[in-house]
Amino acid sequence: LVKMSPALVWVLCAIIQFCRSDSVNLTQNHVDAYCNDGSKAVFYLDSSCTSTTHWMIALEGGGGCSSEDQCIQRLQDRTGSTSVLTSSLPLRRFVNIKGRSILSSNAKENPPFHDFCHVLVPYCSSDFWLGNTSTSSTSSDHYQGARIFEEVITKLLQHHGLNTSKEVVLFGLSAGGVGALNQFPWLSSQLPPDAHLSLIIDSGWFINFKDVLKDLYSSPPFVPVAPLCRIFVEGVPCCAVPSCVLLNYNSTLPPIFFISSRYDAYLLQYVLENEIPVDSINQNAENLSTTNSLINVAINTVYSYGSAYVTSAKAVQQYTRTVSFFVPSCSQHNYMPTSSLWDVGGPLREAVVETVVVGGIVNFTNAINPSLWRNIQINGTTLLAALTTWYQNKTELISLFDSCQVLLCNEHCQDSALLIQPRKGFEAWEWVCVVVAILLAFGPAVPKVILYINQKYLFHQQKLYIRSRTVTKPGKHRTLPASVSCSQISYTVNGSLSWCETGRPVSKRRIRTVLVQPVEEEEIPRPATPKGRDKVIINNVNLYINPGELVAIMGPSGSGKTTLLDVILGRRTSGTVEGDIYIQGIPLSAMKEWFRNNSAYVRQLTIPYYTELTVRQNLLLAANMQVPPRTPTELLFERVEQVISEVSKCQEL
Repeated sequence: LVKMSPALVWVLCAIIQFCRSDSVNLTQNHVDAYCNDGSKAVFYLDSSCTSTTHWMIALEGGGGCSSEDQCIQRLQDRTGSTSVLTSSLPLRRFVNIKGRSILSSNAKENPPFHDFCHVLVPYCSSDFWLGNTSTSSTSSDHYQGARIFEEVITKLLQHHGLNTSKEVVLFGLSAGGVGALNQFPWLSSQLPPDAHLSLIIDSGWFINFKDVLKDLYSSPPFVPVAPLCRIFVEGVPCCAVPSCVLLNYNSTLPPIFFISSRYDAYLLQYVLENEIPVDSINQNAENLSTTNSLINVAINTVYSYGSAYVTSAKAVQQYTRTVSFFVPSCSQHNYMPTSSLWDVGGPLREAVVETVVVGGIVNFTNAINPSLWRNIQINGTTLLAALTTWYQNKTELISLFDSCQVLLCNEHCQDSALLIQPRKGFEAWEWVCVVVAILLAFGPAVPKVILYINQKYLFHQQKLYIRSRTVTKPGKHRTLPASVSCSQISYTVNGSLSWCETGRPVSKRRIRTVLVQPVEEEEIPRPATPKGRDKVIINNVNLYINPGELVAIMGPSGSGKTTLLDVILGRRTSGTVEGDIYIQGIPLSAMKEWFRNNSAYVRQLTIPYYTELTVRQNLLLAANMQVPPRTPTELLFERVEQVISEVSKCQEL
């Protein structure tokens, strides 16, 4: 046998291990476009791709920059360069970049898409895949996300068989989701006429809650090339808001599947930073009331954000009928890491911030796990199962929203979010001793009990804050403007109930019968739902009212406007009410008394006379309302008696 050096033995072992791997490598290819720092952009293609009829093309994400300072920072942490893919990586790990989750070639890990040609396009342009600046290759100021995408597709069409495709799935993660939504019309025009295009967007549903997107897109150093970027809604380019993109698309939308958390930490952290000053907790650590007020603001903001998030998604789904959603009540951002670059120790995992602390009181932890899409579930359906069902039958609309609406109430969430109330002077080692002692004494039940008590306490503090802002003095009453959010409100009554029992007005025929023949008083209701069947009065209504906002509820007679107001105010005692109603971010059940005491509600008359008055008194009231104000009283009484005498059957009244 030939004697080999230890280094050569190590290389041979690495090659053998690589050849035995059950997950296929992704090979690197360069394109004629540049990253922020002028390095050549790349894409990775499945080396085992043989059938060119089915393709999965993934656009990576990773935030973006909206100012020169942010772009310089991205160059310093290497997120605007391909060097992030090569630095700090052992040789073997760089050569063996493998697909994960939706890009995996392993049939067990990725049942629906394992036999596709997988393409991974890393994100290094910091422009949400929307820019196309033309500068020299020596410049360090490139924003060519749109051009990178077009160059990759062109190369796949010309050299790798994309021109023979039958099924193409465009996947976008976070910023890649924004790019996918704006680039799919161009991609569709390049594919063969008989090719079917569909989209999967992971953590890319962004809403302009409290103008947060307006701040993020305030002054980008690049000029977006997408047509919808030239349309502005509330100061935000339409191309940055998925709901605006979908509602303004003129042609038929392809099937689209959104995966997104109800309390997505990426966007929510910016919302909270705007609502809570960064140094406010440290400056007011000794003032417990101020600290509690800030915590209450955080709670109200988080739950109002979640309600607005779901409302916007359901509104688009109802309008388009081709967009599916999987929305658990987690704070996770990134459910499907696409490659081994996201593994522990990988460059992309190190480049992203996994723990975000806002104002010192809100702590989000993002769990990057390629098996998460197999574990996270809503109502017993996993994300993997939902995606498989959707892809096999794209005409079926998937609408999976967590029925529980409390942050992290889904037990399958792998992320974490904590609301922290700091105590000045309490050392870290003291916290450790207390926690260890409690865990040793009570075991695994302690975290659940602590979270339950903490949630109740925070809701209580928020109610105290709201009541403290309500001022009542003689001749003066001032109330804190209230926000109202309703999600999936439905109201159903049983068909066996009469119209009077359901709160509907009785017919004019019955009124006339009562006036003319009061002895009979038979009830002749309108045609109603057959007995025993449920009648839906309000069906799946979503509503969000900002504090101090004037809102008009409009609709034809009998459409349920009054019923909706009764349900929101908690004044319906019959029937079945479903859905969730929040006042100032607190469930209506806990705020009903405060809301009734601090709101006015004028109801309409259900019948054209007052049941508390006699016939003669009702006629006198009607006469007073219609005759001139100087009409003598005796003339009024005389006319009323004349009318009563003409109605012979009412003389005895």
